[in-house]
Formats: sequence, C-alpha cells, structure tokens
Amino acid sequence: YSVATESYQRLQIYLDYAFQDRKIQSLLVTSSGPGEGKSATASNLAITYANSGKKVLLVDCDLRKPSINKYFNLHPVPSLSHYLFGKNSLEDVLRDTHVDGLKVITAIEFRQNPALILTSEKMYSFMSEMSKRFDLVIYDTPPVNAVTDAIHLAKKVDDVILIARAEKTNIDEINRAANLFREFHISIGGVVLNDF
Repeated sequence: YSVATESYQRLQIYLDYAFQDRKIQSLLVTSSGPGEGKSATASNLAITYANSGKKVLLVDCDLRKPSINKYFNLHPVPSLSHYLFGKNSLEDVLRDTHVDGLKVITAIEFRQNPALILTSEKMYSFMSEMSKRFDLVIYDTPPVNAVTDAIHLAKKVDDVILIARAEKTNIDEINRAANLFREFHISIGGVVLNDF
C-alpha cells in the first residue's frame, strides 16, 4: 500500500489504456543510459501485472550488467545464456518467485558479444514461444545509447517502454535514444519518468 505500489498500479492502468486497441503480450524495457531504474521498473511492473491475475514472465536480457536476480533473491544460474547454449532446459531456467503468477529468467554477465546471443534464431524462437505460454513477457535490456542489444530485441516485441530518471536523465540522451529507435522504424509506447 505504499506510494510506489500505487505508482506502478497507475502505470499499469496507463499501459492498459494506451494498448486497449491491440493485444500486447510482450514489452521491452530500456533506458537511454545506466542508473535510470529500468530493472526496478521492469521488476515492479511484472509484479503489478502478476498481482492483477496475469501469468507473467520477466526476462533479464542485460548480459552486460544483469540485476533481476537480486530483486528476487535468486541465484543467477541457471540463466538465459545456459538455455540458449543448450546447457539447461527451458524448465530449468524458468524460475518461481515469491509472487504468484510471476516467473523470472535470470542472466549472467557475458562479455563476448552478448548481441550475438540475443540475435540468434534460438533467442527469437524462445521469444515467440514465451508469448504463447504467458499473458505478458517483459524483457529488461541494457541502455540503448550504450549498446545495440535493445534495438535487436525491440523488433521482436509488441512495444517498448523507455525509462528516464528525474534530475538525472539528460533530455539530449532521451532524444538520442528515441532517434535510434526511429531510425530502425521501431515505435516507443511511452516514457516512464522514474524517481519523480
């Protein structure tokens, strides 16, 4: 019943209203730069949707600086990379959380060209399969101005949410991020002003 909880519930209402004309089954959450709260927003949004009765999956696709496992007090292994490399089954990496209706797939740091993993046919096939199994899949990705990972994945999701942090995010950085998506003909569903 905190102010933060109410804020995320309000965000869910805004999203449901914005997407009422089409069915949204997958969302990508990113930011223009680091430290803007994208992982916290993705996690809390996933919790909010799960609490509303939806079957939700949150996938950590930040293979450069993963953090979703910390929000849910989970060991990072087995992770998304373990599944994509065939070391673990899908059922192994789909992890239960303390929230009913919410599953999480963690990530580990992968320094050798993470974009190569995230643009593989197995990744795209995984994304397609998850949209069939869950009411909503939320992908947490690295900041878009730093690396191209978010751009590659954004082509395969229903919509994109860009996170900005009050008193931190520079308007030029937001514009640069928006222009990057525009350049690849990807529309942004909206911008969330975090920590306002």
